[in-house]
Amino acid sequence: MYGINCMIPNYAQMYDRWLAGILHNYSSRMKEQTEALTSYERASKEFFSEFDSAFGQLKAASSALKLFSSDSVFRPMGYGSSNSGVAEVTRDTTVVTGPIHLEVAQTAASTSYASKALVSSEYTLQGQHTLTITGSGGTTTSIQVEFDSAIDNKTNLNRMAAALNEANSGITAFVSEADGESTLHFSSNRTGTEHGFTAALSGGSAVTIGLEETEQARNARYTVDNGGEMESQSNMIELLDGNLGVTLTGTGSADIGSKTADHTQTMDGVKKFADSYNNVLNFLNKYKNTSPTLGNLAYSYAATRFQSGTLSRIGIDVDSRGILSVDEGRLGEAFRNNRGEVENLLGGADGLAYSTYAKTLSTMLSSKNLYPKAPAVSHSGYRYGPRCNYERSYISGTFFNTLA
Repeated sequence: MYGINCMIPNYAQMYDRWLAGILHNYSSRMKEQTEALTSYERASKEFFSEFDSAFGQLKAASSALKLFSSDSVFRPMGYGSSNSGVAEVTRDTTVVTGPIHLEVAQTAASTSYASKALVSSEYTLQGQHTLTITGSGGTTTSIQVEFDSAIDNKTNLNRMAAALNEANSGITAFVSEADGESTLHFSSNRTGTEHGFTAALSGGSAVTIGLEETEQARNARYTVDNGGEMESQSNMIELLDGNLGVTLTGTGSADIGSKTADHTQTMDGVKKFADSYNNVLNFLNKYKNTSPTLGNLAYSYAATRFQSGTLSRIGIDVDSRGILSVDEGRLGEAFRNNRGEVENLLGGADGLAYSTYAKTLSTMLSSKNLYPKAPAVSHSGYRYGPRCNYERSYISGTFFNTLA
């Protein structure tokens, strides 16, 4: 009987070995599929990052060449300034019937102070100090600062800047560094004489720090349509009963009125469009074999080569691949001699920029369908059982126990 029992096979053990082999092969396949999926995710992220950048830039550039878009370089909408170095329009909610002439004699400024430039790595500041801030109305704020002789100058100055910022006195401080030297700067958060202040530092290192006023608070002074001089605590002024917001940026003259086409901006707009278009075409050629959709898009965007004769008339050349190049001399001449043709060929209803914008927007809205789907990862239905053996999840272990 003993010999007979020895000849009974251990079916459970044999099954486990057989199943372990299957699971080993499955594990290898899963590893390969997981690596493929990881590679896919990395490649798809790179694709969509490049896609968003290239198509986003082309969408903006083509919109700017449409005749009736809000950002059109051909027919700009809204109001602007003839001299952005003097004034800029920041808000308009009314109709400007005629140009408004501004003469700016002085812009508003805030009080500013600065320390001497101290060698950042040296240890020359020490002891208790008091910084007294006196506002234009006579109110005072005292700020205590303790300098540590075991800490370098840059760190001590940063301590002082932090103390100023934490005082919530309407003053902002920071430390700049150049050529190994640190300088403390602080100024009022608001311009105008009502927000001016004086600063005085007392303590053993006060002379070393050497605070000096670098700019005094002042009000803006300006005239509108050659009227009487006006003052403002801020450089942000309001005209036309508060319906037109203007920011004063410098002294001099400026006319505020309806925006007009600017030759330089228009030329830059066309060049930006060409560059953005070429970037998209290069992107599509890079990925055209990735999917039929991308291949069709590459062909579609390269169709500019069929317009080479027409576009050449306005100084835009197209090579056999559909790549655009702008001849500024010929384009400038076309602007001067027949601006209407340039506008229609690019920004009209049948123009290149108009059709490109529509196609680009449509592509961006359906971008999720451009890249191939991720590879499927299969599973085997096996699991490692609670008794440390391999089994199919849908087969009861009772049957194998019977065999054992």
